[in-house]
Amino acid sequence: MTGWSVANEGTLTVALDINITDDLRREGIAREVVKRIQTYRKETGFDITDRIAITMTTEPVLQEAVEAYRDYICQQVLATEFVFADTASGGDCAFDIDGHKATAEVHKI
Repeated sequence: MTGWSVANEGTLTVALDINITDDLRREGIAREVVKRIQTYRKETGFDITDRIAITMTTEPVLQEAVEAYRDYICQQVLATEFVFADTASGGDCAFDIDGHKATAEVHKI
């Protein structure tokens, strides 16, 4: 089974490889983590220039993706520190990505 989508219109043919590689999946997870943290920052009244520290508790699938894109995530959310913890200690930023749960404590530095 191939992962290609092909469309034709007149003399124009377009073929797209629609397979989701592991790297694309990790990048998508990282982008979703950025979105969730940015939303949390906005909802809690952080200034746009506030630097933050993040402590995250999550499942191995999400942790692997976040570790692979840690620099990107930190740059996007202005985090100067991003660490993982084994247990949650009351993080306010809780979310679910593709059935995998995560909790993040976000503090202004």
